Amino acid sequence: MSFDLLDDFHKSLNDAIPFQLWEVEINLRHTMRQIDCTKLKPERKEDLDLLLRALYFNGQPTDFFEIIFNNLENNITLNWLQQGPPWVLIEFLKFLPWHLSQNTMEPRRLYFLLHIFKASLTKYYRPILQVLDLHTLQALAARTANPDLRNLLRQQEAVLVEEIDRKWYGLYDSPPVFLDEKGRLVRQAIELLISTDIHCFSEPYGGERFNLLIQTADDIFSCGLVEDCLAMLIEIYQDYQHQNRLVTVLEDEKIYRSLHKLLRRVIPTYLLLYMPWEAYNRLTMVYKSYFPRFDPDSLSIKYLNLYERIQEGLNRREPAILAEILMYSQTITDSHSEELPLLLEKELWEGLEPDRVQVLMTKIRQKLYTLPNEAFIVMELLRLLLQHGLIKKTRETVGELLDYYLLLWKWVPAHMFLNNSIYEQLAPLTSIPTRQEAERIIRLADRYNSEALFSDLDNRPELFRKKSETIRRAILAGKVMGVS
Repeated sequence: MSFDLLDDFHKSLNDAIPFQLWEVEINLRHTMRQIDCTKLKPERKEDLDLLLRALYFNGQPTDFFEIIFNNLENNITLNWLQQGPPWVLIEFLKFLPWHLSQNTMEPRRLYFLLHIFKASLTKYYRPILQVLDLHTLQALAARTANPDLRNLLRQQEAVLVEEIDRKWYGLYDSPPVFLDEKGRLVRQAIELLISTDIHCFSEPYGGERFNLLIQTADDIFSCGLVEDCLAMLIEIYQDYQHQNRLVTVLEDEKIYRSLHKLLRRVIPTYLLLYMPWEAYNRLTMVYKSYFPRFDPDSLSIKYLNLYERIQEGLNRREPAILAEILMYSQTITDSHSEELPLLLEKELWEGLEPDRVQVLMTKIRQKLYTLPNEAFIVMELLRLLLQHGLIKKTRETVGELLDYYLLLWKWVPAHMFLNNSIYEQLAPLTSIPTRQEAERIIRLADRYNSEALFSDLDNRPELFRKKSETIRRAILAGKVMGVS
């Protein structure tokens, strides 16, 4: 019914004599005050004049300004606002901070602010900018050629960045030299995390936000913050169990698939980093305790079981352990046909051909970023086979393997990803640059027990700020994370 009101008014403008027009308007104004008019779409200046009289001057200014806001992509409304009485524009600008704080807006819906800005309106713009998020501020600043407005937007952007930086312990706006590539990933993850705030969604417990939260957790894992990612997943899961009433069946299936996939990456990796000798036994317990609606991935279980046998072989140097490892690797291929065999029976006696070694190296490359826990276990298997002379020690093979250990260490600076045992076995056979990089890490890690590290941090903080000191900063991160 409300959509017909302005059509009736248009007909009256054309057909009625002045006194009849006034009577028609009185009736229209009365009707407007009884219904929701915020969806009206004015097409003429006269429509807006009518709405001003019918709503603003009759105690419904919020409804009037909401209609204005909803139609500002229409040049008629934008021109009317700019060319009308100045007080109308000012009152509209005063309305915006409240309206924007109550509703999530795409940046494009605020581009009108760029067109109506004048320096004299600066004091009315400041409260508006204070309720905008960082993404919107940046989008507006990128589209305006007005230096005064751009300066205003940049000032508010700096304030918001400072607030975010304080909240996120200086990670968000740290100098690029300190951040390195890892830091840039952290910053991206923080931006995504900010966008998942419940105030950014009209339905904060709908499928869209839960999917975005899972994506955020995935990004946090990619930054190497494995423990933080697991903590976030526990919170997401618990929240979802209690607040998923607005999620459709299809969304629910998608969310559970995404969670299952991410848990397969995160939980085994966490256990390897923090409980390596108990990882196999702890896996099921973690799922039961924190994610009871999920079962542990069967392949993850088998890989962790295999890892225990590999560690026994690396630490005890028992030749008989290879037969056990063959048996466990066969259980993987027997139950998961898509998995290439890790070890063949004949290879216990004949060793691995170069082509087979490259097949396993390819397997590592494929899993390094998707399933780093499984990639690491295959790497440890190759190191064990090298130790037993079942793989020929060529510069290319050993160098490639050490490169993968270095990549994992740069992702999470954990002792298990690069230690004296790995260095002494692999480094002598690698190229000079790779060997020197591994040596610097080992040397500095050996020197830096916790007391020495934090002493340098207190007394010589400039050491950690130098562009060339990525290794020193990584070791500090590993100490803080509890993995080195």
